[in-house]
Amino acid sequence: MALLAPGPRVDALRDIFTALASTAEANRLLTDLMADLDLRYDVAADHPLAGRYCPDLVLTVSGTATSVARLARSGRALLLDLDDRPGVRDAVRPWAGRVEAVTARTDDAPAAAVLVRPDGYVAWAGEDVGGLREACARWFGTARE
Repeated sequence: MALLAPGPRVDALRDIFTALASTAEANRLLTDLMADLDLRYDVAADHPLAGRYCPDLVLTVSGTATSVARLARSGRALLLDLDDRPGVRDAVRPWAGRVEAVTARTDDAPAAAVLVRPDGYVAWAGEDVGGLREACARWFGTARE
């Protein structure tokens, strides 16, 4: 609101803000702040992506281009196996009705595997299958063997 006020005292601030907003990094920061994407929830996982909103990665699944957003349309949790590790997919099998496991490729993988909650936030990321099982139990209830 302060930037909308008329007068020379605000003109300089408005010019600075306009210049900053025209840079990609500042624009991304401002967008994240306005959309609450700068939040980081405590999800009891150590990976830098854990607790943050999952980036909408460009993915290839079975030779078809897709994205995290498209895969998340089911409304279920999503395990992205970005390193083609069967043990990772096997780890979430007891939660099969609640977690959809997808093997995908991407040029900018943030981790070997990423567990995305239905709200789009990362519940777990990394390689530790034990940590993945703990995250599934924490967020999606008791396993069904």
